[in-house]
Amino acid sequence: MSLVQKSSRGEVTVEHTQSGLVVVRLLGPFEIGFEGAGKNPWRSKKCTNLFAFLLINHGRLVSRGRLEQLLWPQPKRPAGPTALKVLVHTLRRALDVTFGGDRDFLRIDSGDGGYRLVLGERVRVDIHEFEQLCRNASEASRHGETDVVVDYYNRAVEIYQGDFLGERGEEWAREQREWLRAKMMHALGHLMQHANDIDDAPAAIGHARRMLELDPAEERAFQAMILVHGRRAELDQVNYWYELCIGRLARELDVAPQEETRRLLLRAQNGDLVGSCGTGRRRPPRRRRRRTCTTANSGPLPEDSEGGRWPKS
Repeated sequence: MSLVQKSSRGEVTVEHTQSGLVVVRLLGPFEIGFEGAGKNPWRSKKCTNLFAFLLINHGRLVSRGRLEQLLWPQPKRPAGPTALKVLVHTLRRALDVTFGGDRDFLRIDSGDGGYRLVLGERVRVDIHEFEQLCRNASEASRHGETDVVVDYYNRAVEIYQGDFLGERGEEWAREQREWLRAKMMHALGHLMQHANDIDDAPAAIGHARRMLELDPAEERAFQAMILVHGRRAELDQVNYWYELCIGRLARELDVAPQEETRRLLLRAQNGDLVGSCGTGRRRPPRRRRRRTCTTANSGPLPEDSEGGRWPKS
């Protein structure tokens, strides 16, 4: 719980109780605030960048030189020798306004030529929870605990509400974004494979969709869609997803689909995937009419509409 007060100078400050949890979100648009209360995104981009970098390195001293290099990269230069000091002061004031000045968390200490962010036990950070869940899933996988792995990865992908700090272009932010996105893709790939293993079509489609939102040329997602529709003898959809795969791979990577994808297509067209999930479902009659599928060398590719054509689950 937090209490908002206004000082005689018009400054808004916050008093907090000892039980208030603090939530910081860096996956997607930046947000910070008490749990259950309105989030407070700061207007200053540099202030947010400074906070995010100190948060990634919380508990460790980050030198002033390193921070200046990140916040004012070449050929830009700081406005002056005190530019970083002023920015740190601005960040401290922003934290004071949001959480109060007497807090024992999210404290920025200075000394030995640098700055250190003290996190505190009450602070929940989405990237920390996301990475911990991924580590837990990896550990459970080594012990063969399938259901536990699925539970951890489901919780991880739920936390991932967007790429790290949105589309900010700083090099350090892009590097962190790619690390986290790779973990997200691994989690989605595992969940998608598990959903296909148990023939959970809606879950497999949902995971494939999120993969393609992150990487429009992710071939595993196209394979999953071909498998889902191939099991149900939905050949128009099978061919559509294969053609879309061809176009995306050619445009994004200048490559053709893998042999595994082509074999999966042929199995779907031959009806070999129907009933292949081991659910005991009766095999429906094969369609007589079959639309010829475009191949990598058979003429123009279909136009890829924005967002694709997602089947109803």
